[in-house]
Amino acid sequence: MKKETAIKEFVKCFMGISYRFNRYDLFRDFCSIAALALRQQLEFDEDRENEYKKICARYPKKVTGEFSTLLGLVIAGLHDDMTDFLGVCFEQLELTNQYAGQFFTPPSVATVLGELTVGDSIHDIIKEKGYAMVAEPAAGAGGMILSFAKAAREKGVDFQKGILFDAWDIDRRCAEMCYIQMALCGLAGRVVWGDTLRMTVSDVWYTPMFYMGAFPMRGAMKF
Repeated sequence: MKKETAIKEFVKCFMGISYRFNRYDLFRDFCSIAALALRQQLEFDEDRENEYKKICARYPKKVTGEFSTLLGLVIAGLHDDMTDFLGVCFEQLELTNQYAGQFFTPPSVATVLGELTVGDSIHDIIKEKGYAMVAEPAAGAGGMILSFAKAAREKGVDFQKGILFDAWDIDRRCAEMCYIQMALCGLAGRVVWGDTLRMTVSDVWYTPMFYMGAFPMRGAMKF
C-alpha cells in the first residue's frame, strides 16, 4: 500500500472511532498500547501489562479492534516509504499543540536533511569503530531519524547492524511515536522520554533490533 493511501485510510479509520471520545486522548492511548505491545515482546513487565489492560478497558472492543487496523496501516505506510508516518497523521488530525512547541519536520524536508547529514564519511566511521552513533535530542515522532536511516541505506549502509540511534523527547506521546516507528523499521537503539537540557529521564524504551545487534558499545546505552 502506498504511504499516501495508508495515511488517508489511517485518518479515515481514526475519525470513524473518535466520535465518542476526545481525539487527542484516543490518539495518545493508541500510541501507548502500540508501544507497550511492541516493548513487552522483549521486555515483559507486569506493571506495563497492567497499564496496557487499563487503557484497553476504557474502550469497547470495536475500538480496540480498530487499534490493530491502525497499527497495520502504520506498518504498511512505513514499508512503502521509511519516512515519518505518525507525525503526518498527527498533524492531519489537527492534534499538534503549537503552544507547547510541537512542530514536526515535513517528510520532504527531513529527507533532504537526512541525505545532507549522512555524508560519505559514514562508511569510514563504521569501518573504524564498528558502528556509527546518531543522537537526536528532540526527536519528535522520529522523522529525522527515519530519514537518516533511509539515506544511509541508499548509500549502501546496513543501518540495522551499523548504526545505533539515541532519540530523546520531553513529551511522552512523541517518545512513543518515535519508538513505534523505530521499532517497526528495525532501527537499533533507544528512545528516552526525558529532558535533554536537565538530563532527567522518565523512562527508556529499547527497540527490538537493539537486542539483536552485536554493537560494541551497546552496553553503554543502558541506564
